[in-house]
Amino acid sequence: MKSVLVFFLAVFLCFEGSRLLRRARPRSAGLTGVEFLFLGILLGPEFLNVLDPATQRNLAPAGSMILGVIGLIFGFQFEIKTLRRFPPSWPFAAATGALAVVLFTGPCAFLALRSLAGLDTSSALVHAACLAALAIPSSQAGLVLAARFAPERLRETAGLLRYIASLDGAFALLLYMAALALNPAPAATARAFPEFSAILASLFMLFLLLLHQRRAREDIGLLAAGMVLFSSGAAAARGFSPLVSAFLLGAMVVNTSREKERVYQVLALLEKPMYLFLLLFLGAKWRLDSRAIIPAALAFWACRSFARLSGGWLLTRLSGLRAQPKSIGLGLMEHGGIAFAILHEYPAILPGSPATFAASAVLAALALAAAASPFLLARLFKGETA
Repeated sequence: MKSVLVFFLAVFLCFEGSRLLRRARPRSAGLTGVEFLFLGILLGPEFLNVLDPATQRNLAPAGSMILGVIGLIFGFQFEIKTLRRFPPSWPFAAATGALAVVLFTGPCAFLALRSLAGLDTSSALVHAACLAALAIPSSQAGLVLAARFAPERLRETAGLLRYIASLDGAFALLLYMAALALNPAPAATARAFPEFSAILASLFMLFLLLLHQRRAREDIGLLAAGMVLFSSGAAAARGFSPLVSAFLLGAMVVNTSREKERVYQVLALLEKPMYLFLLLFLGAKWRLDSRAIIPAALAFWACRSFARLSGGWLLTRLSGLRAQPKSIGLGLMEHGGIAFAILHEYPAILPGSPATFAASAVLAALALAAAASPFLLARLFKGETA
């Protein structure tokens, strides 16, 4: 009974919070959504104990559904035809930035896990790949506001940053999938992989057929809910990632269906509430009971920041991008929603103390990056015009 009441309380808080964020002026009112992390801490076992561990376990299916919504929304944003409309140098710029983050953050995380956590080589490699995937995504939220007030000569920079942030999530999910593939899975899970692939392909064909004809708005809503429930539910039942499963289904549907715009309009209504729901659950699971978490968080934030600044400088060396500011990496410091989604799923897919500690440290780093991002964006766009 408590789990049901807590679920409805969380739904109320998240939808009301989403309405408040829409009404308030973005950033200028000081509200970014990350505040729900601290609300989750307040409701978690450390304080009010509303979201206690037992309730969190009971609400695990709701967590899988939230990951499914986020994965599906991001998959619908990955339309190849739309991405091709931009200059050819922009995809290389996005790949350069992501590669810089992986090449710097990944080895640093691997060495720390081997020397300080004492993990064996294979386990350290898997966790380091997950941490590198967490470091890649960048947020578009602050960039949208920055683009409105950016001077004319920096409008292209704002557009480039938004493009890079949109592709960062795809690079992160690809690396995350590779990390899960490197994980020595149980034999039963390995045998279930072909079966799950067949299920995902069947779901794709089913929804493609259902969306072949124009449907009423109510039917579109039901089909969108079906995509989320079936893709995330099948993945959770087979021990796979609901986030990756829904992303793959969304990416396949958006590149083949005629009704993609109407489906995305329905999904977009749930984006902000589901994001806040995710932050609430992450806050409830956040642990700061180890003195090593804060130094680890600062180290992760510093490594990612250095990689982002270095990657930004490197992409300005590419042909067609030499006019971009050398400090363009300042616009990619805040983490995107995909990072929070991976962080919610990562300790569940790879259970154990290393994943729990790493998730708490990275969550602290993500909160720090969110707090610093508005100032860094102002430094980028205002400093370049001074």
